[in-house]
Amino acid sequence: MSFSAGYHKIKTSSGKYLTLSTQTGTVTALPANGATNQTWNFQPSGSNWTITNTGYTLTTYAYSAGQAASTVSGNTLSTEWTVVPNSGNYSFQLGSNASFAWSVGTNDQVTLAGTQLQNDAQQLSVE
Repeated sequence: MSFSAGYHKIKTSSGKYLTLSTQTGTVTALPANGATNQTWNFQPSGSNWTITNTGYTLTTYAYSAGQAASTVSGNTLSTEWTVVPNSGNYSFQLGSNASFAWSVGTNDQVTLAGTQLQNDAQQLSVE
């Protein structure tokens, strides 16, 4: 499985796409709508990646990075992520602490959670 820099959509195991709903909002999973706020620009940063929402030109950021239940949101600040192959999909782990990864909750909000790579909530496809 190969991963490359550039523009991608991130799809959850339920078929929804990660979306930055508002300029200051959190990342949530919503049905496909074709809007630019469902497209993400992945750029390498050393051995990690920065992930920027193309609709709002804001990078993904974890407030209180390194703590479980932190929301993943759009911000002018940047958090670096490690993109990890995961059961035919990918997981996005906190670059500074691989113990935490993006997790899509039952409310469709993306938060940091303890890394459990076999958990569907942490398996995301990149299109």
